[in-house]
Amino acid sequence: MEKERQRWHCRCKEKKVKVISDLTPREQRRVRKDWSERQERSRLRRKNAEAYSPADSSDDRRPRGRPLKRRADAKSYRMIVKLQQDICAEKRAKDR
Repeated sequence: MEKERQRWHCRCKEKKVKVISDLTPREQRRVRKDWSERQERSRLRRKNAEAYSPADSSDDRRPRGRPLKRRADAKSYRMIVKLQQDICAEKRAKDR
């Protein structure tokens, strides 16, 4: 990394690389426009890659279908209704 940095500085001193401040205002606008277009394309590619990539299944291991609490509540309600029906049936049997 340090070697690359030194190479960059040498090339700048020799004017082989133009930094944005060395350009004319018109060239600066053109270069900045290219940068913004490239950034926009990059964002779009990244967004599309995330949209079409499969979801990571390891992070969320919830069971499919009805949530467990709702299932337990429904089971409890069915049991209460059945017990009430049994009590009513016993009362009718006693009354006869």
